[in-house]
Amino acid sequence: MLIDDEARPDSGVSVLGQELEKYNLSARPVTATLTGVYERAYFNEIKHRNRPVFRVVAAKDIKRSPKTEFR
Repeated sequence: MLIDDEARPDSGVSVLGQELEKYNLSARPVTATLTGVYERAYFNEIKHRNRPVFRVVAAKDIKRSPKTEFR
């Protein structure tokens, strides 16, 4: 998953990014409804190769799960 930095400000993507940073290793995961584009050959500039990614362009219903996940 790749969060699109160029997504519209009202798309919810920035809120999703904030929630993921806030609760990144929590036992209660962040849940959301995502809209995006699957790119089969996205170029990874760090590894210098193509890789498949789901580029998130919109997010809604962002919340923490009421259930604790097992670790």
